[in-house]
Amino acid sequence: MRQEQLGLLEALLFVAGEPVALADMAQVLGVSAAEAAALAEELRERKGRDAGGLAVRRVKDTYQLCTVPAYGQVLKERYAVPLSLSNAALETLAIVAFKGPVTRAQIEELRGVGSDRSLAGLLEKDLIMEVGRADAPGRPILYQVTPFFERRAGNPLPEGAAEGEEA
Repeated sequence: MRQEQLGLLEALLFVAGEPVALADMAQVLGVSAAEAAALAEELRERKGRDAGGLAVRRVKDTYQLCTVPAYGQVLKERYAVPLSLSNAALETLAIVAFKGPVTRAQIEELRGVGSDRSLAGLLEKDLIMEVGRADAPGRPILYQVTPFFERRAGNPLPEGAAEGEEA
């Protein structure tokens, strides 16, 4: 039974292709959130012990199946779809990544030019997202980078985090 649950969990993480929340894992596995967490940790430990090319990465209350870092660069060079961004979009993305959450007006103040087109393109490419509204006149939209951007950018481990775990 346990082996079957671990197999189903591994398949779920593979098919999802992105971090999966404990609540979603519990629902698919038909177990409690605590049992889903125990299964995910067991799978993470097993993947960490074997010499394979895949690992289970924990970020807060989510888990993701990913390549081991030693193979990541080789695969990225060959298979990653390049993102073509204009200089304006790169400037805008850098501001959002560094200052986020940030409003369009704040971005434009730093860049000195309009950013509507850059923001639209970054939203379309799933590199930034709307995360709420600022407590300011007109309640402007706040932008922040997406988990997709963080994964694509490499998202190094925060200081003090254990290998395979992020804050």
